[in-house]
Amino acid sequence: MGRVKINPEVLKWARIDAGYTFQTLPIKLQKNFVEWESGTKNPTWNQLCDISNQFKRPTAFFFRKNPPKSEEIDFIEYRKKTLATETRSPQLSIALRQYNYKRKNYIELLEDMNFPKIIFSKYTQNDGSTEELAKYIRQILEISVETQKSWIFTKDNRKDYNHYNFLNKWKEQINKLGVLVFEVPRVSLDEMRALCIYYKEYPIILLNGADSVNGRIFSLFHELCHLILGDKAICDIHHDNSKEYLCNTVAAEILVPKNYLLNEKIVKDKINNTWTDDELTRLSHIYGVSKETILLRLVNLHKTSSQFYLAKKEEWEKVNNIKQKKKGGGSPVKNQIKYNGKMYLDLFLTAYENNIITDVEFSEAVNLKLKHTEELANELI
Repeated sequence: MGRVKINPEVLKWARIDAGYTFQTLPIKLQKNFVEWESGTKNPTWNQLCDISNQFKRPTAFFFRKNPPKSEEIDFIEYRKKTLATETRSPQLSIALRQYNYKRKNYIELLEDMNFPKIIFSKYTQNDGSTEELAKYIRQILEISVETQKSWIFTKDNRKDYNHYNFLNKWKEQINKLGVLVFEVPRVSLDEMRALCIYYKEYPIILLNGADSVNGRIFSLFHELCHLILGDKAICDIHHDNSKEYLCNTVAAEILVPKNYLLNEKIVKDKINNTWTDDELTRLSHIYGVSKETILLRLVNLHKTSSQFYLAKKEEWEKVNNIKQKKKGGGSPVKNQIKYNGKMYLDLFLTAYENNIITDVEFSEAVNLKLKHTEELANELI
């Protein structure tokens, strides 16, 4: 089989950009990759197609005269579950590139359709106390605590004890500030729970789709706080970092405002500092957050002790470790709404319905077959 002459420097650049070492490449590529990168041997066309698919680059990319100068995304703030992973995985590297491209395509389509853009930078604040920042963010979101509490009921008037309705409603409100909220699949939670990429127009919040619903809700506000502060640099991922602590406390105050929690009957009537799971669950459903978030708020408000919190957290972690994770699946349309968000999908659907983009462009942008178009339109209502 004939071989194709590619640029070995471009091949090396693409491998590093995708987050691969020689050792972490798939077995079928490892055997010849050193020779391909050194230029002593060229891949076959089928092998180049495998490389292209692995690095998520078109085959034409590898025939460039020179590697790109840089596609590094500089302004990222990570939330990790642990500190075990110090380098970026191929899954996260490729996801960052793909979602950054999604943002560029979204903005280009807005311009093509002569739609006004939202300038996010008008919302940024340089400083402020926890309560001031939390109050400000809730004001620009235009969501009262009473409205938030009503989200326990879905549109068909069922109670949403899993808090999906809270997550989706919050994402939609944050979209209105001009923030693109995406969720990424197939990235380890140990590497990334969430991150944000600051831009003056259409910054990105990327949530890990494998995280719990409550985890994603909290991360959403943690990252929004970073964007409101105009963070433009990679921050220290350690949780004792002052900026991390500030964003955590602001997120908690937005989701569970101190004055409201203290006025809940169950809190006012409490005569000791121990809390049952049932009591914490009832409070968690009022605000659409985890039991752990509620308990942390109670610790901060001196309604229980740090020792009680740590004991409860250990107990819950044991239970969670026993539970088996749910397998993926579900409706293709609902999956794409989860990963891309309604604001992103709505723009491309509008462009498609008005013949501004082709069938192929629409299908590629939303990652759905055309047969799902009607279902997508109904879900976006």
